[in-house]
Amino acid sequence: MKAFLQTLCIAFAGSCFYVHGAEYPPAIRPYAEFVEQCSTSPVDYVMGLFERYDVVILSERHHAEITQYDFINQLIADPRFAEQVGHVMTESGSYHLNERLNHILGSIYRDDSAAREQVLALIRDMYFRPLHTETNFYSLLMGIYQTNKGLDSSRKVKLYMTDVSFDWSETAGMTHEQYTAFYTRFMGSRDAVLAEHAVGELYKIFSRRKMGMPGKALIILNTRHAYRYFPNKWHHDMAAQYIMDRFPGRVANVMLHDCLAPSDHLSRDKPLHKGKWDAAFAACGNKAVGFDLAGTPFGADPFESIIKIRGDVRWQDMFTGYIFYRPFSEWQLCVGIEGVVPDAFVGEYRRRLAIFLGKEPDEVQLQSTCEKLNRVRCSIPYSVLGKMHRQIARHLQTEAERKE
Repeated sequence: MKAFLQTLCIAFAGSCFYVHGAEYPPAIRPYAEFVEQCSTSPVDYVMGLFERYDVVILSERHHAEITQYDFINQLIADPRFAEQVGHVMTESGSYHLNERLNHILGSIYRDDSAAREQVLALIRDMYFRPLHTETNFYSLLMGIYQTNKGLDSSRKVKLYMTDVSFDWSETAGMTHEQYTAFYTRFMGSRDAVLAEHAVGELYKIFSRRKMGMPGKALIILNTRHAYRYFPNKWHHDMAAQYIMDRFPGRVANVMLHDCLAPSDHLSRDKPLHKGKWDAAFAACGNKAVGFDLAGTPFGADPFESIIKIRGDVRWQDMFTGYIFYRPFSEWQLCVGIEGVVPDAFVGEYRRRLAIFLGKEPDEVQLQSTCEKLNRVRCSIPYSVLGKMHRQIARHLQTEAERKE
């Protein structure tokens, strides 16, 4: 067993927690020793999965968390991705806009600003809510556009949005009640809609191999939509389960390191397994790694979810693999995109808000909102970082230090 000679410092609010000792603390020892031996980067791990599977479903953390897209953009920009995979699917975005989207991503423009205007125009139309405001989707689209500039037409990466088709240009005269009825009906079957759209595209993607073209796909879904199955009989199937059932043995799903967010109130967020996992990664320097869960200490742990799980369910039952990419102290929630609400769009945005809210928006508040949406605003996502750090630090203490 390797001696634990390093001194660990977890910084928060100007203070540090130190760990000294001859070995990893008992609570995290098997986890830290496993991570210490891991040497596969997240990008290499996912590309390795594509050697075994046709589809990799990636469970992203909070939709607005932007550092995870540093990894996703690195993955898509890797030359192996365009050569061997070639396709990305997202939970976000109206399905009916995919032809328009891929025309944008595969076109050559006079300069990047012209491409950017086309991307912004699509983002204004892509969501069943009045406007998609998260910065990272814009980053994803521009990243694929930049990658495609250096690729032949037969090798350009394509992106398919899988959410419900909703066309704001066809909502003239729509009432708030009509919109609410649509929203309620759709949300009750959203996982099935996401999966149906994904499966339809996958059949087309797989057929491209006959022509010598890349025919695999990365699918980005959020948290529960990416579960392999849901053990509570009263609950509907998850999108990933639909896809896995349709293509048995051909689909892997991977959890991107996250925390438990039991509600929309970020003050209630907490680390997985009371900080034990985060402590193990921290003890190994928070290095970015990817690994299969089966046969590991992580995979054997009881599965934790924002939804209460019934029965004996382990992480290795729910996910194929796990990726650690950046500790939560480095995560950032970013909203806003420069130029997403130009003056010419304010009137349309007002109209959409009136349908969505059931009343005309206050003009002063509307102008303030538009100004905010036109600039990128990032924040540390959790107001309980101090508590979360203390939970992690406790696992990094030796037994002797705990008794002091």
